[in-house]
Amino acid sequence: MQLLVRANAVLAVLATGWFVANLHEPRGPLLLGWVPAPLSLALASLAQWRAASTTGLPAAARRFWNQLALACSVVALGVGLQAGIALTNRRPPVAPQEVPPVVLLIFLGRV
Repeated sequence: MQLLVRANAVLAVLATGWFVANLHEPRGPLLLGWVPAPLSLALASLAQWRAASTTGLPAAARRFWNQLALACSVVALGVGLQAGIALTNRRPPVAPQEVPPVVLLIFLGRV
């Protein structure tokens, strides 16, 4: 568990540094800006599922961590799909009708 939290913290620091470096103008590969979000969400989901499997945890707490992990996983999937779209298209979608329906369904499914 500690390793997942530390890895996510390092990922957050690197993503923040990359954001600051690209604040005024784009630098470097676009991939480095899109990978941290879905990866961080996936690591968080894994940590939450591990927390849910802690022995002796009350049923309500176990349910809470499982539901949070599921929600986090669905958002990770949606962000990952959006990253794939951004990385394969030269022009990012600017209007909701330009976003592929599967991505909208994933995001709206969690609302």
